[in-house]
Amino acid sequence: MNDLPGELASFKKTTSSLKKEINKLKEATSRIKLKTEGRDLFSVASELDQISKIKEECLEIANAGFWCWWIETGKLWWSDTMYPIFDVDPDSFSGKISFWHECLDKESAEKAEKHLQKAVKDKSQFVYCFKTRDNAGNSREIFASGRVICDKDDNPIRMVGVNMLIPKPFNLVLINK
Repeated sequence: MNDLPGELASFKKTTSSLKKEINKLKEATSRIKLKTEGRDLFSVASELDQISKIKEECLEIANAGFWCWWIETGKLWWSDTMYPIFDVDPDSFSGKISFWHECLDKESAEKAEKHLQKAVKDKSQFVYCFKTRDNAGNSREIFASGRVICDKDDNPIRMVGVNMLIPKPFNLVLINK
């Protein structure tokens, strides 16, 4: 029998750990800004590159990736760690929001789109779990959280967020309430 409360607590602990790692990266970035005076640009660029690699490693360990969607144009950008989450070849990525829709199960796509449009309309957070299939046809569950970014006139212009592959024992019913 599944221990759903325990599994949800474990998922929250993983999410909390990821947030702590992101905060460490932010602190490291702040320290680099303070240290740049009197240093050559190559040295600073090298440190920033190292931090970027650490960030990608943390995302990979957490089975997480981040994205940006430009609402008006439908343009979509994914971090390198998104491709394994969706089990897609980076060369097949179209850079359009429609690509994301095509990755989802039909039922998940319809529901996720409703939640996405409501978040844009209400300028609220998008939080949803959806299903997709890997290349072998196995079901995968992905947690998504995004924030609407507005222009100076408070019009939604883009959404940024994170996706995380949910380990098999977790139950989407608990998260999608």
